[in-house]
Amino acid sequence: MLKLSKKVEYGLIAIRHIASVNNHISTVKEISEKYIIPVDVLAKVMQKLTKGKIIISYQGAMGGYTLPTQAEADQGLAESAAAQITALPISSQIEDGKDPGIFGLNYPAYTITIEFKGGNKRTLEVGYATPTNS
Repeated sequence: MLKLSKKVEYGLIAIRHIASVNNHISTVKEISEKYIIPVDVLAKVMQKLTKGKIIISYQGAMGGYTLPTQAEADQGLAESAAAQITALPISSQIEDGKDPGIFGLNYPAYTITIEFKGGNKRTLEVGYATPTNS
């Protein structure tokens, strides 16, 4: 079982929220109220995500956060993410002819695409649901 700290969980929730509103500017207040996250903790998480270039910060009265349209991977971070992803257990696979919607893959929560030097691409889609909704 994969355990995440609250700060990592809050960061993933914020990123997912920004993506779900078609990358329109989102504020800490908006996200914290919607998902019942402490404002001060979320603000610090958002600062770290901005510093790590995971999200973009806009200052001012109309400010907030969006996702970058394209991100260039840091090799160390990519290797770390790949190691973590490959260590996850596969609880079930989608069989041919089975509806991917029961896994939340009609509209995946996350899509990770990796392009290798030779031009090959691999895509991982992470659904927002499981067949048992757990």
